[in-house]
Amino acid sequence: MRLDFAQYAHSGGMQTGLDAVRLLADDDRFMAVICDGLGGVDTGESVAAFCADEIIGTNASSPLPLVHQALRARQQNEPAWATARSTAAALALSPKTGALSWTTIGDTRVYLFQRRNEGEGRGVGATGGADRGVGATGAVETGAIEADNAGGGHRMGGDQNGRTGLLELVAISPDDSAGYAAYLRGETDHEGIRLFDARDTLTASLGGEREPLPHTGTAQLGPGDAVLVCSDGFWEYVFDVEMLADLTKATGTEEWLRLMLLRLTQRSYLAGDALSAVACRVVE
Repeated sequence: MRLDFAQYAHSGGMQTGLDAVRLLADDDRFMAVICDGLGGVDTGESVAAFCADEIIGTNASSPLPLVHQALRARQQNEPAWATARSTAAALALSPKTGALSWTTIGDTRVYLFQRRNEGEGRGVGATGGADRGVGATGAVETGAIEADNAGGGHRMGGDQNGRTGLLELVAISPDDSAGYAAYLRGETDHEGIRLFDARDTLTASLGGEREPLPHTGTAQLGPGDAVLVCSDGFWEYVFDVEMLADLTKATGTEEWLRLMLLRLTQRSYLAGDALSAVACRVVE
């Protein structure tokens, strides 16, 4: 099984970026982490980097509660960090087995896309709590791993590589935000979260007074499947169905990411929030 991945980060209209992106890629594991810091430009950037480094450095199966505790301890010793918070999304994928797991808190998201034949199920599981290396230059960076093999609702047909079966957006991690709460109450649809007035008001994050209840999910990936991790500065300007459409027509992961970024820049002119994304596809 071969994994093809690409990453992008930009500070947006900020003088310095607030997102922290970390990747770990070897024959045994692909891991991607994005943290979006809150609490002011300088502090937010620092706390995002702190949280991302803590996540990538732990071997715990549920790292976010441990990172929250580490951040709370640091807040006690550094007054400038007293109100610092961070969102987080982390995923781990085995190049050998295709086993995927993810965990999130705040409004940094994980999107899962899978190819299915009619009537086929792939065993996606998810649970949850109560229902930003920053690259200011914005260059797309790519990579690949090759190893021997040992909810969304949108779907589209075969892709540009000739694969058959329906490509579906099968899972989107929940947000901890006022916008997502409105969605749960039926006041807006999922796409409408982007337009909700208080969309960026968070109800949970790392470093807050309440112990976070992270959202988690698992899936088994195969050829043609893909996963996207991105901060709200990215998904705010790219609709769910557009992510799927661009994946369907792209010939590779880098092109998929570039197609989505084209939509984003045409809408935001890179003048909004800091943004970051890591895209990964399973290649035959």
